Amino acid sequence: MLDNYKSWNVTETRLKSLEEKIKNALEYGILAPSTHNTQPWSIRKGKNYLVINPDFSRSLPKSDKKNRFLFISMGCLIENVLIAAEYLRLKTKVSYQVSSDSVKITFSTSKGRKQKFDDHLISVIPERATCRLKFNSTLIEQSVINEFKNLSTNEVEVSFINKNENSEIVKVLLDASYASISTDYFRRELSELIIPNKSKSYYGMPGTVLGFKNVQAILTPYLMRMVNIAPLMAIKDKAALNSTDYFGVISTNIDNKKSWIMAGQIFEKLWLQATKEGIALQPLASAIVNDHKKNIKNIFGVKYPQMIFRIGYVDDKKVTHSPRFPLNAITN
Repeated sequence: MLDNYKSWNVTETRLKSLEEKIKNALEYGILAPSTHNTQPWSIRKGKNYLVINPDFSRSLPKSDKKNRFLFISMGCLIENVLIAAEYLRLKTKVSYQVSSDSVKITFSTSKGRKQKFDDHLISVIPERATCRLKFNSTLIEQSVINEFKNLSTNEVEVSFINKNENSEIVKVLLDASYASISTDYFRRELSELIIPNKSKSYYGMPGTVLGFKNVQAILTPYLMRMVNIAPLMAIKDKAALNSTDYFGVISTNIDNKKSWIMAGQIFEKLWLQATKEGIALQPLASAIVNDHKKNIKNIFGVKYPQMIFRIGYVDDKKVTHSPRFPLNAITN
């Protein structure tokens, strides 16, 4: 295994000290998803706390001008840390430090009874992956959809629609994806983040996660910069979207950095619960930008949509991951 993938080998061992447990929780934390695998975070460690900061050097100034998805990505990392901490019997206190764009997590030990590893959400953190495949015809039970909806809080709402209830959703999502890929600056930014399958880079997306063989992964970035590949991508996107019955959206009551972080937390928890249920998920971020966001808002009847996604079952259970920076590269 290449060094840039070793973070996925994280395990829970018999840890005794608070410092060891916090480090282990963070090892699970950095397996969180981020837009195009930019991993836009840095962490400051203290004796009994972590401060999660945005790393704006890894922002996407063209496709994420407001850094919405950067802060959602931070929220995903924070949720992983909290889930791991719960399993490790650590109490946590989360402080959203709005003035500095950071989040502080303070830890203390607890004597609660330890849950079985396989029964806890921590067990599926290394199994979570983005699915870009067509879903099969197995319908997700309404009771499972209701469980996902129950993740809603006072600040963040989880909503779903079935394609049969509103067929317009597929067209809106296709139009949003087509518009993004047709934009020169978006393709150029994306092309810089697609890396060869055997790359030693700790950053970006290997072709394998996009369904590319190694030669395709090498050639695609050059092709994207020179040619509008939207018509080609639309064929694959249409097949995937048409195979989907349920589309979900994470929305908030206000639209600021704190709400984006909190939306990311709920999104990651939902994704992990879906993974545990054997349900695949694909984020559809392009629909939350520009005029497309208004369409999503109207279709779902929500105030501020922050992330849209599709869920379903797949026949191919193979999990493909992206590389990760090691802890020493993002902590101080």
